[in-house]
Amino acid sequence: MLDLLTDVLKRAKERGATEADAFLMENRAFSAQVRLGRVDTVKHAREQHLSLRVFSGKSAAAASTSASVAAFASEIIRSTLRPGTDVCRLRS
Repeated sequence: MLDLLTDVLKRAKERGATEADAFLMENRAFSAQVRLGRVDTVKHAREQHLSLRVFSGKSAAAASTSASVAAFASEIIRSTLRPGTDVCRLRS
């Protein structure tokens, strides 16, 4: 997770942010349903939430996203990073 945050912050700087901060949360859920004394359904889920705040001079912008851990790919990160840095550039 630390590598992911480091990469996101590095990319924000490459896109023109003078400063940036981010946080990443991971949620895990497990449930089991029993029917007629037997296990009927078992569910397991992992999800990550990424929030990014970027600054360019006195302007600031924020963006966030969430996805299953398996789907948390570079494209999701880029789609979060792009609007945050673009809005920040427009404001400066």
